[in-house]
Parts: sequence; structure tokens; C-alpha cells
Amino acid sequence: MLAWRNSWDIPDLTKETNEALAESSTAQRAQLYQTMQKQMLAHSPFVIMFQQVSQVAMRPGVSGIEVGPINDLVSYLHLKKE
Repeated sequence: MLAWRNSWDIPDLTKETNEALAESSTAQRAQLYQTMQKQMLAHSPFVIMFQQVSQVAMRPGVSGIEVGPINDLVSYLHLKKE
């Protein structure tokens, strides 16, 4: 979104992003994202100074919480207390 708002278009990076989105291996996807982050740091026309950090805590005896890759994708649908 930030790149779009700043008219920063790099087709190769867009292609790599789409490939990472389609990658089913969590480890391989993480590696692809880390590589893209390094490319962004090296070539980006903007710098992100602050980013919100969200944390999720769960006590023993609770199971089923699902935490997604971004902070607004936390699902309590299968949450159970033992």
C-alpha cells in the first residue's frame, strides 16, 4: 500500500511478492519475505520509522487460538478452555 501511494513500482519485486504469497512452505515463504525486506531496505525511496507491534498471550489450559501473519487476523473460533 505504501509503495502504491508513493508511485513506487518495481515489477520484479511485485512478481516476487506474488510468488511468496503462493508459496505453501512456511519456511520458504519466510525466506522469500526476508529477501524482499532486504531489497526494500537497499532500494526503497522511503523509510518506515515506526510500526505497531501487537502481542497475543495465552494461559496454560487454553488452546485453539489462531494467530495470522498480521495483527488483525486473530481467530478465537476454535478457542477452548480445559
